[in-house]
Amino acid sequence: MKSLFRNLCVAVPFLFAALGSARAAETPIVLGQSAALTGPAAMLGTEMARGMNAYFNEINQKGGVNGHPIKLITLDDGYEPDRTIKNTQKLIAEDKVVALVGYVGTPTSVAVLPMAKMAGLPFIGAYTGADNLRDSKFDNVFNIRASYNDEALRIAKEIDGMGLHTMGIVYQNDAFGQAGLRAMQAALQKHQEVKVLWTESVERNSINVEAAVAKIKSQHVDSVFVVSAYKTTGELLKKARGAGYFGFFTTLSFVGEEPLADEAGNAAQGVLVTAVMPSPHSEPIALSSEYHKALSKAVPTPAFTYASMEGYVVARVVVDALKKIKGDITPAAIDASLRGKRADLGGFEVDFTKSNNASTWVESTMIGAEGKIKR
Repeated sequence: MKSLFRNLCVAVPFLFAALGSARAAETPIVLGQSAALTGPAAMLGTEMARGMNAYFNEINQKGGVNGHPIKLITLDDGYEPDRTIKNTQKLIAEDKVVALVGYVGTPTSVAVLPMAKMAGLPFIGAYTGADNLRDSKFDNVFNIRASYNDEALRIAKEIDGMGLHTMGIVYQNDAFGQAGLRAMQAALQKHQEVKVLWTESVERNSINVEAAVAKIKSQHVDSVFVVSAYKTTGELLKKARGAGYFGFFTTLSFVGEEPLADEAGNAAQGVLVTAVMPSPHSEPIALSSEYHKALSKAVPTPAFTYASMEGYVVARVVVDALKKIKGDITPAAIDASLRGKRADLGGFEVDFTKSNNASTWVESTMIGAEGKIKR
């Protein structure tokens, strides 16, 4: 009996240590996202979250990262900054996230940058190319997509190459619209044959585009550059085409090509949209194939979109950074792992060796008949 007691005294501490280690290994890595899941921009947030979860679920099914499952908490902000602030406060104070990932929108992201910085949290892969997120004072921000400056330069080059010399600009009356407007103004410094004859603003989350349509009708231009989300842009296209304008429309990647095509129908045909991610539809690269497989695990016949492709890419970058951490996964460890990171994700390169901006890759696409996207 004494021998048995001694053996138990030795074994029990090891048993509890093993149980404690198992529990520690199962502790989730909690990430936070605020995005529009409802309202006029709902498809963008929903698709970003879907793309991220597709890859996180795949990793979790394989045992997570060093035994830790990844948990993404996504809160709905309706593409309104005040709601984003409340969501972010909750994610930081209550959910104890180790990073903020995949936020959707410029005004929403800009509203919480100081909060994320103060909390010491990496802010990774926001669905925006605004220059506000490329300010060196926010060195906790890691941008995966190209900037709006890169996109606007591509559009200006296309417009100039087509011999279209006059432009009108319709921009959202917030930080996103201002960022897009600044980007195009800077781009046209390099393409001075193209002149902006007028600008007009529209409100976020609104379909009141009458003032912009009136400008398009009364002050004819060869092309119209639009800086807004898909609901507003779709309404503008339908009403402008209905009013007899058949000039050239262009817009930034943020619009969401697939929802814009759905929203505007035939009026979306011929619209040039810049893309900052590989095509989710017909890209002959490993990344696209892996993305298709990941999304198909959850839904047999899923819809493939640029927004969910971007979410998938963001998740890939985050997981790759997590895997390289030795020891505890903390905000500081994630930040350190991302700095200087360079990786080929299977046909799309992410490079943080020169700055916290991983990509300048942009291509032109066009919405064709029946909403099909051409490259």
